[in-house]
Amino acid sequence: MKILGSKYTLVLLLGLLSNSIFGQFEISGYVNLPDGWHNEIYLSVIYDYREMTDVQKKQIIAAAPVNDSSGYFEFSEHLFVEKELIYRLHLTTDKEEVEVYLADFSKNGFGYNHIVFQAQKGDVVSIEAGESRIFGDVVSENKAVQSWQLLNRVEQDYRSRIFELGDNQLGHLDVEHQKNMLEVVEGKGIVAGTIAAFFLLKEDVELSSGYIEAFKESREYFYEILEELKVSHPFYADRLSKELAVIDLQLNGDELDQVKQENTILKIIAVGLLLLVVILLFLLRKNKKSPPLIDLTQQEMKIQKLILEGLSNKEIADELFISVSTVKTHINTLYKKRGVSSRKELVLKESTGV
Repeated sequence: MKILGSKYTLVLLLGLLSNSIFGQFEISGYVNLPDGWHNEIYLSVIYDYREMTDVQKKQIIAAAPVNDSSGYFEFSEHLFVEKELIYRLHLTTDKEEVEVYLADFSKNGFGYNHIVFQAQKGDVVSIEAGESRIFGDVVSENKAVQSWQLLNRVEQDYRSRIFELGDNQLGHLDVEHQKNMLEVVEGKGIVAGTIAAFFLLKEDVELSSGYIEAFKESREYFYEILEELKVSHPFYADRLSKELAVIDLQLNGDELDQVKQENTILKIIAVGLLLLVVILLFLLRKNKKSPPLIDLTQQEMKIQKLILEGLSNKEIADELFISVSTVKTHINTLYKKRGVSSRKELVLKESTGV
C-alpha cells in the first residue's frame, strides 16, 4: 500500500488549480492503489441494484488512469445523465480480469476494491483518499451521493453487534437495524431507498421472527418506493417488486401457519369448555336427583315412601298397623322437615330435586 506524502499534496493542488481553470470534473479523487494492482479505475452504471457488488464488464461505461504515485484519477467525460442512477467505481489487480469483487478488512487490509454511489447530471462527486483503505469518503454537495457508504457502515456495525451479542439478540437488532437504515435514506429520494432495499430485503428460505417483525414496520415504505420506481426507474422497480413478492409470500405463509395454530388452540379451548359444561350439567343433574340428606326417622321414611307410592292416610295406617291420627302426626313432621305443605309438593320435590 502506498503512503501518500508531499507528492499527494502537490497533485491535489494541481488538481484544484486545473478544476478552477477548466471546470470541475464530474468524478475525480484519490485512491490508495495497492502495490502491483492495475493502475486504472472503472466506472459502472448499475441497472439492477442486486448487482451493485457484482462486477460485470457489461456494466462498465468508462475507465480512467490512476496516477501511480499520488493515486489521483479523473473522468473528463460527462457521464452522469438526467435520471439519478446507481454508479460504482472499482479497481482490479489485473487488467485482464476486471470482473473482480475483493474485500480485505484485516488490520492492514485494503477494505473494498469498489465504492458505490448515486448521482445524476449536475452532480460533482469526489473521492477522498482513505488513511489505509483503497477508498475514502464520497464527497458531494448532493448528500444523497453518500447513501451507499453510510448504509454500508450501518450494515457493518449491525453484523459486528450480532457477532458480539449473539443470535439471541437478533430480533431486537433486526428492528433497530431497519430503523437505522431508513433514517439514513430519509429525504434522500427513491434511489437511496432502492439502495436500502439491497441491504434490508432478504430472500432466505426461512425469515427470523425478528426480521419479520422489523419488515412489517418498513414494508409500507418499500411499497411507496416501488410505486414511484415503476414510473421513473422501471428497471429497479422490476427487481424490488419480485423481492417484495417473495417476502410477502413467506410472510403470508407464516401468518397462515399462525392462524392454523390459533385455530387449533381455539378448538382445544372449545372442546375443553364443552367438557366442562357437560361435567357441570352432570353434577347439577346429580345434585337434583340426590336431595340433601334430611334427618327422618325410620317411621317417617316408611310413610314418605308410601305417600310417594300413592297410598291414602288410612291405607298407610293399615300398612303400618297404626292409627290414622298417628299417620297424620308423622306426615306433618315429615312436611316440615322436607319444606313442603302437601302431598303434591312432596311428590314434586322428590321427582325434581327442587
